Amino acid sequence: MAASLALLGYEKALSDDQIVEMISTTAKSYAHQVKRFASKEHTESFALTLDNTTGRLLDIIRGARLKTRVALLDQLTVVEDFDRHFRTGPDTKAVDAKTRQKFEAAFTGYLETIPARKLQSRVSYTIKDVVTQRGVGIGSAGLPSVNFLVEGPTQALENDIVIYMKQSAVAAPSRVLTDERVSSYFTHQGHRTVV
Repeated sequence: MAASLALLGYEKALSDDQIVEMISTTAKSYAHQVKRFASKEHTESFALTLDNTTGRLLDIIRGARLKTRVALLDQLTVVEDFDRHFRTGPDTKAVDAKTRQKFEAAFTGYLETIPARKLQSRVSYTIKDVVTQRGVGIGSAGLPSVNFLVEGPTQALENDIVIYMKQSAVAAPSRVLTDERVSSYFTHQGHRTVV
């Protein structure tokens, strides 16, 4: 976050002192809020809602109410022969059978890492389609993702679910925190991300 703010400050031609102040204010506010959450002050009732927000944030929440799961599915998929599958295009590519088999094995491995209490009992996790995509995400923009179209709680097409599986990069703190107990705890970067 600090690096992003510094880059933003440089792009906006802010002075070093202004950039330091911006980063310091943001970091202190963030730490203060984390402390409040850690001490469980007001966390049970904390939510950003139509009733307690104003300005741009209120506009975003209002706009989000107009979005539907079906609209998202229609944007990402098409229905042909009475079933739904992904759209393909410049950034979204179909995968061959051999690659799909590898991705499905990775997906099954991922499902095995989810604690039983967190698995959605009404979702079948049956894979209907698989594609690769570039350019999705915030911190990982540009890294390839594998997108799974999964059968939802029923066989109704509007209940299908899209799950993105992304390449996991090395955690930034691992470059400076060299404690062997930490690095040996995880099998690989994907395991670290899931945990």
